[in-house]
Amino acid sequence: MTLEDTNAPWDWDHIYPYSWVRGKWYIDSNTRHWTNSIGNFRILPLEINRSESNVLSPSERLINEAERKSSFIEDNDWEYWGKIKARINENDHKMIKYHLSAVITRLCNIYKEWYTTLSIDELFNKNREEV
Repeated sequence: MTLEDTNAPWDWDHIYPYSWVRGKWYIDSNTRHWTNSIGNFRILPLEINRSESNVLSPSERLINEAERKSSFIEDNDWEYWGKIKARINENDHKMIKYHLSAVITRLCNIYKEWYTTLSIDELFNKNREEV
């Protein structure tokens, strides 16, 4: 696919690599499930995503502040992404909690931005007044 405003091919990228859960044993079901949620996706130029390997952890991939900003990583979710330094196994409850907190916090940040930017509250209030 191509982003209209850039005319550059892009790709979906998993912040916490999907290859770290796909077909792997001893992965917590929440980690497996939330890895495929919008809170764990970002877009990257196709060439960059395909050239990156999935060996880097979220904390390594997002160490650069400019990279975080372009990936819509806010301080309140970076607090958790920055602690994920390796693949998470099913009994590593601390890391499971960090992963869930990072993904869900980012998901909430995405929807908050959408809601605010598009003035969804005004849309609903306007529709109520018309009824």
